[in-house]
Amino acid sequence: MALAHSRWLIGDGWSIDVIEDPWVDALPLRLWPTMFSGEGAEGLRVSDLLRPRTAEWDGDRLGQLFGEHLVERVRALPIPGSAGPDVRVWSTTCRASVGVGDVSRAIQRMSAPGLDCGWVWRFGLHQRVALFIWKVAWERLPMCLVLSRRGVSLSPLCLYCGMDESVDHVLFQCDWVRGAWSLTGIPEDAWSRRDCFLEVVWRWAGIPQMHSLAIRASCTAYQVWLARNARIFCEGRPSPRFVMERARAQAAEIIHVDLAHRPLTARDIWGPHTHQESCMIVMLLGGKLFKELTTKGKNLG
Repeated sequence: MALAHSRWLIGDGWSIDVIEDPWVDALPLRLWPTMFSGEGAEGLRVSDLLRPRTAEWDGDRLGQLFGEHLVERVRALPIPGSAGPDVRVWSTTCRASVGVGDVSRAIQRMSAPGLDCGWVWRFGLHQRVALFIWKVAWERLPMCLVLSRRGVSLSPLCLYCGMDESVDHVLFQCDWVRGAWSLTGIPEDAWSRRDCFLEVVWRWAGIPQMHSLAIRASCTAYQVWLARNARIFCEGRPSPRFVMERARAQAAEIIHVDLAHRPLTARDIWGPHTHQESCMIVMLLGGKLFKELTTKGKNLG
């Protein structure tokens, strides 16, 4: 129980496995929905990321293994001036000792109902589409209302019909969007609203005969989102038929991708998450989200 809720404080870094142990945060890197060089980091210790005989990170090594966001997180970690042993501490504190209250709060969090979205990464979607579906599941899509509150000059209303934006409206319920979905031939009960969509795609993904339909539905939702972004950022006004055709072509590419090119798809490197792990992932992505939107707005998702 205690080990499941602990993390490492870096000393000399010799005891900490880069991928398998929690050291950047309370979640091991293998469970992060963050793209990094898994093969390059496999078997490495945190000590391998430090410059020899110094208390400094090896910037070149970090850049080879991790993306920009993760490099920033690692560089922010404190490194002691005099190398000592690595120490396990409670995940929410810097204490090696654990109080009854700490354990009680952890048990309460674990017993709370949660959403296991591990299946999103396991049924063969391209990484970008899988990450989009994961954000749909956790309602982490950057809606205009949220962005406008953060100072981005955007209308909080749907550009197609003038109604308030929501995940359900933008992806499934706007009349323009319904027009695109109706051209796909996918049953309407699969795309009436977010929770139904996720449940149906999850069910289809586990049935070999329905697997391709799950991929096509996922790609359709993704292309609907990209069409919405294109209109917001004045990159064009794609028609419902264009969206449907793009989704069909993307799904066909994923379904028929050659095994030699499987790295292009999201791989099962995370597995099912506990409720605590899922909540931690949401918090990990939260800080990255706004930066991603403002720098790459026209290709959100």
